[in-house]
Amino acid sequence: MKKKLSQYYLICIFLNISLIVNAQFSNLFFESRPVIEASIKKSDSYARLSNEITSSYYRVENNTLQFIFYKEYGGDNEPLTYYFIDEQRKIYIPPAVNVNKGINYISVNINNNTSYPASTYYILYTVDAKGGKKYLRFYKP
Repeated sequence: MKKKLSQYYLICIFLNISLIVNAQFSNLFFESRPVIEASIKKSDSYARLSNEITSSYYRVENNTLQFIFYKEYGGDNEPLTYYFIDEQRKIYIPPAVNVNKGINYISVNINNNTSYPASTYYILYTVDAKGGKKYLRFYKP
């Protein structure tokens, strides 16, 4: 019984000390912190490609599909092999895009004309220099 009581008192003492320390230093950490305002614009966000087709999707904003393509092999200023497939498995050939070795931020204009119907899910299908495939499921409202 004595052992349990002494452990209880040690825990209480430790908690009291930690509460006092936290109360003394809380003003240093919370009152002097600067306020930083940050915002993320949907139009500035780029989708990441995946190794397989997933159930998640990227929503196209302002008729512009934005994605990141990492080119590991080959030279600079080479055309990207990519196309879109819709829900009915129709293949769409998008405009040509050249990519460099490394990280490429790509924006593709998808007009509201008949070539890319609205309110449809698409799969972006890319192929790199070694035949590796990457995918992105996206929705055009």
